[in-house]
This record gives sequence, structure tokens and C-alpha cells, in this order.
Amino acid sequence: QLPLPRTDSAQLSVRSGLTNYSDQRVNGVVRATITRAGKADIDIERPVSLGPGESRDVTFSPGDYEALRVSHPDLWWPYTMGRPDLYDLRIQFLQYGQATDELKQRFGIRSIEQGRDGSEEFPQLGSGGNFYLKVNGRDFLARGATYTPDLLYRDDPDRDNAILRYVKDLGLNMIRMESKIPGARFIERADELGIPLMVGWMCCNQWEKWPQWGQEDHRVAQDSLRSQITMLRSHASAFVWANASDGHPPADILEQYHEILRKLHWQNAVVDTVSSYTTDSSGNRLWDGIQMAGPYSWRPPSYWFAGKYAATRGATAEQGDNEHIPPFASLEEFIPADKLWPINSTWYFHAGSDDNNEQLSSIRTAVVRRYGSSRSAQEFAAKAQLAHYESTRAQFESFAAGGFDTHKMTIYWMLNNHWPSFFGNIFDYYLRPGGAYYGAKKGLAPLSVVFDAYATGRQARVTVVNQTPYGQSKLRVRVRTYDVSGRLRDDRAADDVAVDSGGAVQAMTLPPGPADSPVFFVRCELTDSAGAVVAENVYWQSRQADDVGPPSNDAAFDSKQVSWADMTALNSLPKTPLDISAHAEPGGADGQSVTVRLHNPTPRIAFFERAELLTSPLDDEILPIEYDDNYVTVFPGETVEIHGRVPTGGPAAHWVRVSGYNSDPTVVEVR
Repeated sequence: QLPLPRTDSAQLSVRSGLTNYSDQRVNGVVRATITRAGKADIDIERPVSLGPGESRDVTFSPGDYEALRVSHPDLWWPYTMGRPDLYDLRIQFLQYGQATDELKQRFGIRSIEQGRDGSEEFPQLGSGGNFYLKVNGRDFLARGATYTPDLLYRDDPDRDNAILRYVKDLGLNMIRMESKIPGARFIERADELGIPLMVGWMCCNQWEKWPQWGQEDHRVAQDSLRSQITMLRSHASAFVWANASDGHPPADILEQYHEILRKLHWQNAVVDTVSSYTTDSSGNRLWDGIQMAGPYSWRPPSYWFAGKYAATRGATAEQGDNEHIPPFASLEEFIPADKLWPINSTWYFHAGSDDNNEQLSSIRTAVVRRYGSSRSAQEFAAKAQLAHYESTRAQFESFAAGGFDTHKMTIYWMLNNHWPSFFGNIFDYYLRPGGAYYGAKKGLAPLSVVFDAYATGRQARVTVVNQTPYGQSKLRVRVRTYDVSGRLRDDRAADDVAVDSGGAVQAMTLPPGPADSPVFFVRCELTDSAGAVVAENVYWQSRQADDVGPPSNDAAFDSKQVSWADMTALNSLPKTPLDISAHAEPGGADGQSVTVRLHNPTPRIAFFERAELLTSPLDDEILPIEYDDNYVTVFPGETVEIHGRVPTGGPAAHWVRVSGYNSDPTVVEVR
């Protein structure tokens, strides 16, 4: 317990289950020891006597033990808000001074609060307001994604570590787990990395077919809840437990669930469903403040910023493009060469099973309508990366730029794939980052400058977003507009911009783009008081606007639009060769670092350039891999650096391949 809003002290309670499995009375001492480097140890103990077969909880409370009143604790924060500091706990049962059993646990000192904001802006979602979280007294804007383990639950610690590193590299601050709950090792790693978790039961199967439940189902459900809560309850990363996903459990089952959570001392947030609402037998809506209106299909950037669609506000547990096309290199891994083109039933086998996504109709429509028809799988995959990048970036940007008052939580559906699949993901089964990955990374940047794609009219808004732990001031926003030929057509700036931690401020508005350029580029740059660039975003924009239409047209599983942007002018960009070089730093504790330098000596724009680190000129990209940025745009006469890192244990990078939307693949040696 923290005396919020102050965090300069904490009262700790330690509870442990104790069981005597023998047929005789056992007397002894329970001792608890709490340690952390730089802090005084806490040692407390009490005598205990247990009869044969007896089980009981042993509790050490701050009312009984002064040592559990801690001054100036090192707090556990989500990594986006501070350091995830951990303490070590050891509990021993002693007989005659010797430990007969002991338990070791790492824990964090932190406070989780949940609430509803009272907003009923979209009454069709129910009443009561939007769910939100606070951490250590501070508002927590959840921007996460849903994790799934390997299809056959293969235990692979290296893969788990790579996925968690990707989560942190992306800037995601929550992982949702819908019944696919990994073991304690995964949770412990999330504790160490400062990654919050939302965990709970699953939709669409026996977990939510309550009318079919018999005595065995009730027993399994209760035992399962006890098992998972016992595993999760002491972990700092465990933020939310959801008793259901798409439905609302009946009252008798909820009563059982709540009693288990109470008896097991669950001290974190609880929601009874993560769908918007269900209706009880009297017709009343049962509301837990979280919606699941999707969308589950592709949306244009302006959709996320328009402010008129219910799915783009409040708190949502799952939304994103369920039809996801990976980079071509991954396509080649699981689609046979003779089935790569045109799209066919082999593709559909790896797609979703719902009538709405089994033939990838939404993403195919979006790519063709915006970027034009394709002549090969490689061309289609390249265009799809553009579509995934811009939509995923906008989803995450909008929830931060819109402000916490109206935006509480967005969870991308999904983070990863459990087998080679076209189902929604930010990175694919092979751990290959594509357009969605680098779009999300931009949208989740701690400090960023955001363009709203003229979502509310002919004036576009440019907003500075600050998701760092500290307020920022004396920032300068510069926005330049380029036409499709690469000419600078507009250049304007806003000076002395300040934004609080967790806040967003509008820096300027932009007039319509050049009337004589069917596609134009909006380049947003943020510099600090010393003139150093701290954030940059490049957007491509069509003179022809996207319009999803009225809210009634917003079908979760369909990409229905009244009008579509026309980006086909990008297909006519002239070839733009780059001067490319790369050099490596000596491998350190965190792996090999490589800097790739892209210089554009021409008066044209080099668009959507991707760097891939290789072991040899003809090899596939090293995976897993991390870059500070990718799919970059290099403006005339300028140079962009991409910093890549091969994680520890990975093969050394000796070559780099760079390819762009309007440049041919080029391979150079890493020096």
C-alpha cells in the first residue's frame, strides 16, 4: 500500500500458504527476509504450529511488524514510466534452526488502481464509463497487443525472450493473454523488463458456453482460476485479470470467481468481461468499461483521428487488421513457389476461419484501391507493407494524441502468430518485422510529432505527444511538405512547445497539400533546445481523401469506405539509387551493433527504404533483429542512418541489403 499521491513510503504485507503433509503435529518458525541492493534487509518471523494435514495462510502485516513500513521504496514502474525495480523475498520454515522448506520470489512495490471515467459519449456501448488504470497514482495509457504461444506450446526460452525484447523495442506497454497463459518464466521476465500483463479466460469455446456447463466444468474452471491466480498474484507485471472475454459470466459463476480472487488476495485490477456489454435476463446492459468493437479489418489513418467512430475512443481490448500480409521473404517460407501467385486456396488455408477474413478480402481491397493492382506476390507484399505501416501507426498515435480524457486503452489484435499465418500480427511467426512493426514503433515512440491525415477537414492537426516519464519543454516543431517529384512546397515551424508527461499538445495546423500533386509527403520533425532531432515522422498523403462514411458504416470485419485515397502515383516514382555504407561496432553484452548510412545524392525522394542485416550476400535477414528505425524515406541531398542490433547469441552481420519502393535492392559489405 502506498499513501497516494505520495510514494515516499510503503506498507508491505507478506502472505504465504503453509501445509503440513505429515500425520503428526509440526511446530516451527516461519521467517521472511526481504532484500534489495542498497537497502536495509527486512527480517521478520513468527512461530507456527500445524496439525496433521492442516493448511493455513500465514500473514505478516505492517500493523504487527514495524519493519514492513518501508521508507523511500524503490518502486516498480512499467518501463515506459520509469524503472521496474524489484525486491527479493525468501520465506523459510525452520525447525530447530534448520530450514525444511523455502520459497523465493521477486516482487515489486507498486500500486494498481482501476476506475471508470463516467463518459457516456457512445451510449450504444453501455453505461458506466470507460475502464482505466493508474500505476502508483499516475494515469496509465495502455497501448498493447495480444500474445499467443506456439501452436503446440513448444517451450522455447530464446523465442520467448526475443518476443519480449520486441515488445520493449516496439514501445508497447501491455501484453494481453486470452487464456493462452505461459508459464512463470515468461511472467518473471515480464517483471524484470517492466512489461504489464492483462490475463484472463478465452472466448469462443467451453470457457464461455456457460449453459452447457456441468459439475466437471465448474470444478475445472474454479481449479484453473486458483492455479493461475496463485501463479500470477505476486508478480509485479500482473495488472489485470479478466473473468471472461466476449461474454459476461452468469451471476453464480461470477460469485465463485470473485470469492476465489478474494481468498487468494488478488490485489490488482479485475474485469468480468472485456467486451463492451452483454444483456442480462431483464434486458439490462452489463458493462465493464472495455469494448470489443474492433475493427478487425484494415482502416485508413484518418479513421483513427476522426473522432466519430466509437471503436477509436475509450478503452478497447482488441482491435487491428486481422488480415496481415508479411514481407515477401516470409511468404516464401510457407507458401510453395507454384502457389505464390495469384492468391489462392493455399493462402486461405493460412488465413482466418471466419467468413469475413478467410479469403483476405479486406486487405486485398485496401491494397488494390489505394496502391493499385499487383503482378506478383512480391509486388503485392511490398504494397501491403505500406498499408500496414500507415494504419498501425495511426492506431497507436491516435490513442496518445487524443489525450487520456478520451483514450484509455488500445490493444492490437494481435502481437504475434502461433504458426505461419495471415492472421493479424505486428510481427510474423518467423519473428520478421514488417510494415506494421515499424509503423507501430513510430506510433509508440515515447516522444513524437503526429499528423492526423486531415481527419477532421481541410486543416490537418500536428500534435506533439509525450509518453516519457518527464515533462518536455523548449521543443520546436518543423513540418515540410514535398510534392511527388521531391520539390519542397511548404515549410513551417512552431517554437517553444511544452508538453507534460503523458500529455499531448497541438502545435499547428496544416493547409491542404499542393493541388498539382496527386500524392504528397508530410515530414514532421521535432527538435530539442539544442537543435537535435528527437523525433521524425514521414507521412504520404493523397489529394483524394479516405472516408469510411458514417459510424453506421463501420463494420468490424469489413473495410467499407465511401471513398478511397489514391496512392498509385507512388508506383511512378522515378528510380532513386542511394549511396550506401555500413560499419559495425564490436559485439558487446547486448549484441553486435551496425550502423547503415543511406545518402541520397539525387533531387528525388527515395521512399520506404528497408535495411536488412545479413550473414552473407545471398542470405535471408538475420532474425530476430532490432533496428531503431526502418522503412525510412531519404529526401533529396540528405542522409539517414539506421542503427541495427543483432541480439547476443545471433550470427554476426557481414552484409546489409537495402531496398526501397523506388530503388533496386543493393547489397554492401559491413566494414
